[in-house]
Amino acid sequence: MRTSIKAGIIGAVAIGAVIVAAAPASAATAPTPDRLGGTLVVASGSAYTPLTGGAIGVGVGTPTSLAAATAAGTHFTIPAVGTTGPVVVAGTSCIVSGPFRVSLDACGVNAAAQSFTTVRNADGSLALRPSGNASTLDITLGVDGRKLVLAPAGSVAQSIVAANLTPSTEQVPGSGGSSAGASLENVFAINTGDGAIIGGKTEGGATVTVSVNGVVVGSQTLSAGQSNIGLVVPVAEGDTSALVSVTTRDGRTASTTVAL
Repeated sequence: MRTSIKAGIIGAVAIGAVIVAAAPASAATAPTPDRLGGTLVVASGSAYTPLTGGAIGVGVGTPTSLAAATAAGTHFTIPAVGTTGPVVVAGTSCIVSGPFRVSLDACGVNAAAQSFTTVRNADGSLALRPSGNASTLDITLGVDGRKLVLAPAGSVAQSIVAANLTPSTEQVPGSGGSSAGASLENVFAINTGDGAIIGGKTEGGATVTVSVNGVVVGSQTLSAGQSNIGLVVPVAEGDTSALVSVTTRDGRTASTTVAL
């Protein structure tokens, strides 16, 4: 049974990419990325708002101090920074992103819509960006008053306190720890000086995300008949590696790190 939560309207924007035909013959397939666990507290200036809830729904608490918000918040697990996966509430259910709302459902019922990418903001806080649909242009999960919403970055409070979250080995409910990962092969990066060409091969219809230093710098959603990864991402002096993650339409994931 799905419980709806009030949410902001999401705008969909298509992401373009450069297709790369050739790739070196080195293969890399990684297991499901690690996760983070703890209370989700959203910061807005000097006010801190806890997210609360369980199997029935997710609520937004009263803005208060960081200590009080942390004590009042519910335990969540989320994908590690730069990776993609579900947001699990109280170890029982998963948040679902939709075009006009946020809802809660059994984990795995709608795996693509339960897929979020964790990104690190410039101030060190975290944000959760839905990655299982077309709304990937800075649309993130946040708090607007006493509502949990999906909205354009910066329009509502979306700064999740990173200090409350630590590495977690908790399994996503229903996964049993045995779900097959996505196919991710022959991943490579060609550094062009002020950018990098990322190539490789994955499954048709998958969404590819590239992160550098925990910040998402590019993404590409393949068509159903396309398997070659090809996108150009910006890099800065001192950047030495990038994390390439993929999420299939049915929610399976894989990631690997490539040198820049």
